[in-house]
Amino acid sequence: PPTMGQSALNQISESLLQYQRNVGILEKIVHSLTSSSHNQKGTSFQNRQELELQYQAQADVISQLGNKVHKLIGDQKKSEKNVTIKTTLIKLERDFDRVQKQAIMLQSTVTKMKEQQAAAAAAGHDSSRGGGSTNNSAY
Repeated sequence: PPTMGQSALNQISESLLQYQRNVGILEKIVHSLTSSSHNQKGTSFQNRQELELQYQAQADVISQLGNKVHKLIGDQKKSEKNVTIKTTLIKLERDFDRVQKQAIMLQSTVTKMKEQQAAAAAAGHDSSRGGGSTNNSAY
């Protein structure tokens, strides 16, 4: 049977994989959002709103999963004495940091895109205004 430390590593590893998969999903949503912003004529307002909602929901999921993995690693680092398990923990932490940086970069891309759209709208150059005003309060 696995030791307590090994069980914790397995849990951290599974959580990290889940986090990584969800960052991959976020990446696809961000790609759709950014490509639709460059091609606004082909993207309906409704489709764009749906992408925005998916993005927000996925960003929330990633935040929760990231906090969970961070806590699991931190708790295990405090209590672990076994050198082999500590070494594996350090590797998992590095993987977590790498995936977290990717998530932050993706979210930054969306933030910049929204700032550019807001600036264009304020300057009166926004071609996506189709009668109704866009609600930016959800961002």
